[in-house]
Amino acid sequence: MKHMNEGLDMSAAQVSPGPPLSAHDKRILEAVHSAVSGWLEEMEAMRRMEEDFAACLVRCRTAREAIGLSTEWMAKRLDSLIAVQHHLVELWLECEAAQSPVVADWERPVRKRRGR
Repeated sequence: MKHMNEGLDMSAAQVSPGPPLSAHDKRILEAVHSAVSGWLEEMEAMRRMEEDFAACLVRCRTAREAIGLSTEWMAKRLDSLIAVQHHLVELWLECEAAQSPVVADWERPVRKRRGR
């Protein structure tokens, strides 16, 4: 089975064959690359979680067990999707803030991630 991020190389040379990138553009490109890598890791983790869910679901003996397992899986799935969306919004805000002279010195707040 081919790995999800196989063949993905987002180097600056591939993205922009023109003039060299400014420091600001490099930061944005690195942030996008980080976001894509993070998204791929989240999707790979979700795939593994779905495999585990399917294996556990097959072993359920009653509808009550299956419902409980499904509810737990849906909560994990929702948490994962929220984390990915949160990361993408942070990236968007960083890019917007970097372009605004009013918030040029803005620093991203440190936050703790639940369950990790």
